[in-house]
Amino acid sequence: MYTFSPYEPGLLHGSLNLKPGTSPDKNMGEQIETLTVDARCETKTRVKVSIGASNRWSVPQDVLPRPENSRRSLDEKQKALENSLIKVHEEPFSFQVHRDTNEEALFSTKGHEFIFCDQYIELSSTLPEHPNIYGLGEVNSSFKRLISPDDKKFAPGTVTTFWARDDAVPQHDNVYSSHPFYMEIRDSQAHGVLLLSSNGMDVLLSAGKITYKVLGGNIELYIFTGPTPLDVLKQYVDFIGKPFMPPLWSLGVHQCRWGYKDVDQARSVVDSYKDSQIPLDALWLDIDYMDNHRIFSNDPDRYPKEKLQKLISDLHDKDQHMIVILDPGVKAKVGDNAYEEGKRRDIFIKIKEDGKLRDFVGRVWPGKTCFPDWFHPNTQDYWTQQLKQWCMQFPVDGIWLDMNEISNFADGDCDSDSDSDGLPAEVAESLVSPEERSAIVTAEPISVEQEQQNEPAEPELLHAIKEEVSSSTEVDATLADDENTFRSTIDSVIEKSPEPPFTVNNPPYLINNAGKKRPLHHRSVAPDAIHHGGIYEYNTHNLYGHMECQATYKSLTNICGSRQKPFILTRSSFVGSGKYTAKWLGDNTSSYTDLKDSIAGMLSMTMFGIPMVGADVGGFHRNCDEQLMLRWTQLATFYPFMRNHNWIYSRGQEFYQWKSVADLARRCFALRYSLLPYWYTLFYYAATMSTPVLRALSWHHPNDKETLDIDTQYFLGDKLLISPVLQEDVITVQAYFPPNDIWYDLYTGRPLAGRGWQDIECNVHDLTPVHVRGGSIIPMWNKASETVADTKRHSELELWIGLDSRGQATGSCYLDNDEPLPASSSVFAHFMFENGKFRVTKVQHAGKSETLIISRMILAGIAFTSQAELIHNGHRSTLIPIQEKSKVIINLDGKNIADHDEFSVILL
Repeated sequence: MYTFSPYEPGLLHGSLNLKPGTSPDKNMGEQIETLTVDARCETKTRVKVSIGASNRWSVPQDVLPRPENSRRSLDEKQKALENSLIKVHEEPFSFQVHRDTNEEALFSTKGHEFIFCDQYIELSSTLPEHPNIYGLGEVNSSFKRLISPDDKKFAPGTVTTFWARDDAVPQHDNVYSSHPFYMEIRDSQAHGVLLLSSNGMDVLLSAGKITYKVLGGNIELYIFTGPTPLDVLKQYVDFIGKPFMPPLWSLGVHQCRWGYKDVDQARSVVDSYKDSQIPLDALWLDIDYMDNHRIFSNDPDRYPKEKLQKLISDLHDKDQHMIVILDPGVKAKVGDNAYEEGKRRDIFIKIKEDGKLRDFVGRVWPGKTCFPDWFHPNTQDYWTQQLKQWCMQFPVDGIWLDMNEISNFADGDCDSDSDSDGLPAEVAESLVSPEERSAIVTAEPISVEQEQQNEPAEPELLHAIKEEVSSSTEVDATLADDENTFRSTIDSVIEKSPEPPFTVNNPPYLINNAGKKRPLHHRSVAPDAIHHGGIYEYNTHNLYGHMECQATYKSLTNICGSRQKPFILTRSSFVGSGKYTAKWLGDNTSSYTDLKDSIAGMLSMTMFGIPMVGADVGGFHRNCDEQLMLRWTQLATFYPFMRNHNWIYSRGQEFYQWKSVADLARRCFALRYSLLPYWYTLFYYAATMSTPVLRALSWHHPNDKETLDIDTQYFLGDKLLISPVLQEDVITVQAYFPPNDIWYDLYTGRPLAGRGWQDIECNVHDLTPVHVRGGSIIPMWNKASETVADTKRHSELELWIGLDSRGQATGSCYLDNDEPLPASSSVFAHFMFENGKFRVTKVQHAGKSETLIISRMILAGIAFTSQAELIHNGHRSTLIPIQEKSKVIINLDGKNIADHDEFSVILL
């Protein structure tokens, strides 16, 4: 038990002292006798509580910049306010955080056990019996988190483990990223909580309590008081860093596959998209392009330099783009330039052997590998140099960071192992069908006609079987060996409580790693690996992917200069990663479950400040059938990041592989490209104002209990409601429409007759059900083409206006020349419709090249009128509206509103 002693009376800054006679927790080690507590209101809506010691590990400032810890002086009034919102009980020590003086505590440790040992910290807070908790990731689970009925037994999904790990998105287990942030909606209001720690931890959710069990470090707790869900998310993202502004082209269609055997096949994919008249903005290359899987290399036979350069050049000539995969592991072999330069600069992660430091050696695709240490002061220059040398040869448009948890095909260090590439094998040949085996040999996608009636025995033929085999290689009966491939044969492990002495390799508490309390080094770097400054991997593990994103962003900014936005996609992320990178949801499966789960995954990442997010369209593992691909195409049209991607052991699933999918893709992607002004404006608001791009229904309607569990629909911005079909063999979707708004069908303009739960028809060949919230003005382009650049070049704006019950609507549009913010040429306009009059209420522009030319307005929710009047710069002209079913169309003949001081349309 601890007692609190303030340094000054009334000050929430003091020491915690272990009360004499307190029995040590023999299971977790000795409790630390003296700690420092500092509780403060950093802003009107953010409270910070720190507990720990200065010599203990905390997330460094340069990894996540945050306000300095120096305590400001408070006058008596400020001190009284702080003491009313943060209440500290001295003995036994506990604390409570309130939104205001009259409300129950948002976070309260009162009555709960508090333990602070060197390698184990336990902290609990009171929750309602049936809390509405969201966040805590990365985990493939329901958006609203599952709650255990008691705090003794925890079913899957009620414990969230934070230890970055490579796995094929199993249900409820820890995977690639670490975001220990949650938001709770309680009594129609919301607050958020971040425990900022990079140490491994479990978070246990039970009726009435949340418990953190952390493997060391300090407690650095932040409470964001809201009071609305959107307030909480803005406060959180403002704190961790606003997300990067993506390039406009990155909002287009992306195509990738592990298994494009050579540059000719990659080119044929681009040609097939063109022949099928399906939009394509970016082609991605997986590890196929590398020379024996070595990073910063190209295969001289299958992806020779001149042919790869020509492909990139041809893509650029057509306003298309190329992105390549880049793993962190550097082939540990003399003669490899990246390795030799890394050795010269001494920038690889270390491990101690026989009392001496040497490079830690893991095993990934190229065989033995070493890993850059992002804490080392020389690593940034090393990484920039390697990327610059690569980009000078191959001017790609973005970098895809994979395997950066760190993923390792061995458990810890494997310096003494043999140096064969690929995974250590022993996978039953029966797991791979004859057709899939043929695909491995030839690296050719299996055609639709070859699709098997029966799927492979395991639904998770895992990413870990990712050993590429060239066309001249015989199929080995031992293709791969990842324990996850045999999940069904390893149902449990013998749990044995750790015994002293406790070390980083033997912590006193086993977090629920991989859902089975696997050791920390399982398929990763050893916890006793050492980073620059003597920092153990034990403390930094969850930061690796984030720090690689930081370094890559800095490198690309250096390489690209001020005229080009960096574009990075990562698998692993941490608090604040959205400032640098986009995120995909990992190696999913071609299933309706994964189709549905992608919505929860995107909403969670949006909460974590990473709005540029999406799942592999069609699924990465297994064969995607025609109906599933149709449904996935409908949903993916409204993914922020939309990439079709699968692996070498399944048949090709490019959108042109099925005639029906190609037909639907053309229509769906025409819709997506027409909505790009709206998309881009949303990302502009995210990058400048911390507002979310995707939104859960509950974020707008926290007082509507029906919305609290919904993770099958979502808002795009605050104006479009997306209601996809997520089940097999159905032609309707049950969608919820909050009662306080008017909802218009985007395609017909017809107002929805009912509210609440409604059955909406959607056949497999239909466009995705989308409804416009009354009161919205949506900017759209009118000539969708096969690339984003071509669409922008030839389009004018249409304004889709849906009126609310008062006959009003608002909206805005931001466009620029796609340079980093602030762009040298940009235009922003705000629109309003009220009292029968449309007005451009605000226009801001920089430079002269960007225009906002409006071709027409589409109005819904208004009675037809036979005449309208256009007023611009004092000039008046008559307009003739057209009735089109439930919509009123007013053609404006291409007026550039950026050139006008006054622009309005009056319905007469």
